[in-house]
Amino acid sequence: MRLTCTLLIILMVQLARSQPAGYTAYTVKDGLPSNQVYQCAEDNDGFLWVATDAGIARFDGKYFQVFTIQQGLPDNEVLHVVKDTDGTIWVNCLRQSPAYFDAQKNRFINAREDTSLAKVSGTSNMHLLPVPGGGVMYFNESGSFVFRNRKLVDHGGRTHQLFIRTRNDGSQLVAGSVLRPGKQEADLWLYHYRNRRATDSVILKQSFGRFPYYSSGGGRLHVFSMRSGKAYVYSDFSNASGPDRIDSITIPEPYFSFSFAPGVVFLVSDSATIYVFDQQTLQPLYTIKGDFLPNGFYLDRKGNQWIGTVDKGLLVRRKQQLGQVKLPANYSRANFFSVTRRNGALLAGNYYGSVVETGNGLFKEHLVTKKTPSRIRKILIAHNKVFTISEDGVYINYTIPVMNTPNPDVAKGKTGMVYNDSLLVIGSFSSFLFIDSRSGKLVETHRYKRVTCLDRTAGGVIYFGSTDGLYRFHMASRSFESLAKLHVTFNERISAVAVTPDQLVWVATSGNGIVVMRNDTPLAHITTRDGIISNGGRSITAGQVGQVWLGTAVGLSMIRYKETNGEFDYSIQNLTVNDGLAGNEVNEMF
Repeated sequence: MRLTCTLLIILMVQLARSQPAGYTAYTVKDGLPSNQVYQCAEDNDGFLWVATDAGIARFDGKYFQVFTIQQGLPDNEVLHVVKDTDGTIWVNCLRQSPAYFDAQKNRFINAREDTSLAKVSGTSNMHLLPVPGGGVMYFNESGSFVFRNRKLVDHGGRTHQLFIRTRNDGSQLVAGSVLRPGKQEADLWLYHYRNRRATDSVILKQSFGRFPYYSSGGGRLHVFSMRSGKAYVYSDFSNASGPDRIDSITIPEPYFSFSFAPGVVFLVSDSATIYVFDQQTLQPLYTIKGDFLPNGFYLDRKGNQWIGTVDKGLLVRRKQQLGQVKLPANYSRANFFSVTRRNGALLAGNYYGSVVETGNGLFKEHLVTKKTPSRIRKILIAHNKVFTISEDGVYINYTIPVMNTPNPDVAKGKTGMVYNDSLLVIGSFSSFLFIDSRSGKLVETHRYKRVTCLDRTAGGVIYFGSTDGLYRFHMASRSFESLAKLHVTFNERISAVAVTPDQLVWVATSGNGIVVMRNDTPLAHITTRDGIISNGGRSITAGQVGQVWLGTAVGLSMIRYKETNGEFDYSIQNLTVNDGLAGNEVNEMF
């Protein structure tokens, strides 16, 4: 499966897919407090908050940290979780007053600690919604309660009423439902408030049933009428007399739940189908249905779909970021070690002494050596010739050996690079080999050390790794020096080296993470404590500007970085089989 892993990286932009076929389940076995999940919300740090009937869990992509009444929750059954625009996480627990998360204290603050939260009276059928422009609103049979910057800023006692927007003059447009006397029906009204008093009103919709469900976002009012099988969207509130535009969504079947995720509105139907609509165009995007009963749905900033279920925990349908290059079904040697690209085709060297060429409708296997196992460790392209490097020889165009003259044997190597338009530098188990890429002749041999990896700077300096550390090779003098004094990890086995276009040197160790250098000055030492997927690097390469990829035995880490005024900052995204890799072991990238 390693070939597919490697090729995925090369073609991830061209072969990106949208809707994955399956999903991954997280349950109590993975650290969730319960398998009944209500809602999810993502905070500003990228943590996913998962509301369940036994507490709320904060998920960092690997581990769940559970918060219960012991950590400040008013009740362990958390029905709603909402992120305020200031980043605060708010929760609505069963028949309890509000609570919010204090990151510095790493616990929730409830009404016993914050008296303003205790002012939210009434406990029947509480709802929690974000307020356009900032803040959150709790509303129940006692009215609406708005918190902004963790302070109660508005409570007008307006039963079942909801802000749509605050106007430039400070007045507010508010929607609210009013039961008809003696009827089990409600009308939907739009109110214009000044100084907490309604100065004008207009009816928006009559006879919505006993209680219409509605929410606001982006200056729009969404109203859900389960009786009519439609959802209405009111927008363009340019004046207080009513909206200038009314749109509607036709719901394919009866539903019992609705909510919003970034850019979408979704409904959960009685048949356990999730219908997802574009929030702007109201066009249907897709449906989700499986062997589970959904409670809620969330779309995170990366486009991953999170589904809360009644009894099967938290499901994730990850946005496919990687594509796969398909091989013939009967091909049995799909265990690959190296990869590159030539004339639009992909070349991948396997463990069996051959190179697969695929692309442009072609699939061909080039046999380099009959000896097995024989790992094709590196493939280089120079002057339209293919140079393959292995412990069994360096070959040109798969068949012509580069001879180690005056010795009567074939030149052998472990790694290599194109140094310039006429020279290849090959690293072997004990030396450097210089090959003229035009003639294909070995022109120099310098016995130094075992070479495990190498790369060059724009100035021509070669950094190479060995089993006992990092070294610098000077082409002019054909000499080398140890760099162990520069960093404590530089006397360990070095597994990969990459020089990015901005001339940063990235050094991957076999078990102690990555060190980043500029002008031989270490800028950062990045390990699993900082977020990379493994400390044992197998390959490393530059991607787009400000981007480096680390390949390991357990997946990929994409590091986005920037260097500003001497400060080196970075963020990390890890990718595994859950994100589309066919296998987690990544030997090389191109």
